[in-house]
Amino acid sequence: MSKIIDLAVIGAGAAGLSAATEAASHGLAVVLLDEQPNLGGQIYRNIENINKDRLGAVLGDDYLKGEEFTTAFRASTAEYMPRSSVWQVLEDGSLAWNNGKRSGILRSKRIVAATGALERPVPIRGWTLPGVMGAGAAQVLLKTAGMVPDGPTVIAGNGPLIYLLANQLFNAGAEITAILETTRFRDYISAAPKVFGALRAHEYLSKGAKLIQELKRKGLKVQSAIQSIEADGSEKLSRVLYRAHGKAHEIEADTLLLHQGVTPNIQITRQVGVDH
Repeated sequence: MSKIIDLAVIGAGAAGLSAATEAASHGLAVVLLDEQPNLGGQIYRNIENINKDRLGAVLGDDYLKGEEFTTAFRASTAEYMPRSSVWQVLEDGSLAWNNGKRSGILRSKRIVAATGALERPVPIRGWTLPGVMGAGAAQVLLKTAGMVPDGPTVIAGNGPLIYLLANQLFNAGAEITAILETTRFRDYISAAPKVFGALRAHEYLSKGAKLIQELKRKGLKVQSAIQSIEADGSEKLSRVLYRAHGKAHEIEADTLLLHQGVTPNIQITRQVGVDH
């Protein structure tokens, strides 16, 4: 593209879709770039192609609301560039992109970086064994291909995704044998001063409580204060070892899904020296 556009939006998740749609509604020339083949980002991944009759109830109403974002964007005048990786951003608003077939430079007066977050890697002993993967990767397989792990599955780590994913995989027919949470009691104590701020987002607290209640209703128990998680097996994962309250435990498992939260994806904004 040789012309200069008004706004380039990088990332087609909820924030990027909203920004592009809103800007286009005010008459701006907008281009939305995303490295994935479909709209939705991670939260609403594959929302336009999902088999709603088969997976709609599994993934839940919050996921299905993503269609509102994609429908509004499709109805806007914003241009969409899927499979486009932005590999360089310059201070003059030039973006270098590549879609696997060709490359180009897009010049823009303004840029919105809506690049979301990255799942935090969790290195443990045995983490390279077949059968050990990130919880986010398991959710990608569920949303894009309707696939769930075979055999006994253990989910370990902390954060709301482990509760959400456990419910989704269970609803899809997976065998969840354990949910191991690394959060300790003293972590809750240290977070106590922030509780009043958290109450401003009470709807999210309510959703989290409902997720945990739903796990209990399904008979899935969350064991907290887990330490020293290890993946064990000869050629592939066969068991998960861990310690809890000073005692050693082991669980047979074919799949171990690890998750210790996410980190902001700030590669682009750090590249141009934006204050963080």
